[in-house]
Amino acid sequence: AVHLWYREQFGKTVMPLTSVEMAISTWPETATCTAVRLEADDSLTIVAPFGLQDLFEMTLRRNPARVTVAQYRQRYQDKRIAEKWPLVKIV
Repeated sequence: AVHLWYREQFGKTVMPLTSVEMAISTWPETATCTAVRLEADDSLTIVAPFGLQDLFEMTLRRNPARVTVAQYRQRYQDKRIAEKWPLVKIV
């Protein structure tokens, strides 16, 4: 339950998440806000609240729902995104 530890970790209170879709919409980068679910009839449901364009175009963009600009910059620097994936466009 993110709402229980998030304030202590990041100093900001967040509301409890009520669905997978809601949770995914808070992930740090828009391209990572993507999931695929296998349904009972073997069909696939794609959950992508920001669409799939950033994912397919290899664009790393901050999701302002939960990450500040400073946190976003620190995150992609710590993960060495530009070094590991030089074709990724960081916005």
